[in-house]
Amino acid sequence: MRFAYTAVPVRAPVYSAGGALARLRPIVSVVIGTAGAQRILDCLIDSGADDTIFPLRIAVALGIDLTNAPTGSAQGLGGMALTYRYPRSS
Repeated sequence: MRFAYTAVPVRAPVYSAGGALARLRPIVSVVIGTAGAQRILDCLIDSGADDTIFPLRIAVALGIDLTNAPTGSAQGLGGMALTYRYPRSS
């Protein structure tokens, strides 16, 4: 597949990109939904990611209750660990 790259502004010049004030990212629109609701989100394509995580507000908007859902933990390279919840497969 081929994805167009989107220029995403950065706070400081990217010297490895000749001082550019944006980074190029493969961002695509994705439809996430249930039988009763759906949302369209712009998402970063990361072929090296082990999991795909969406903000909790998306589950709330779709009526997905994650109150007692199992939790997992994720951490980007050199980043802070975060805890996330996921629905059980049906």
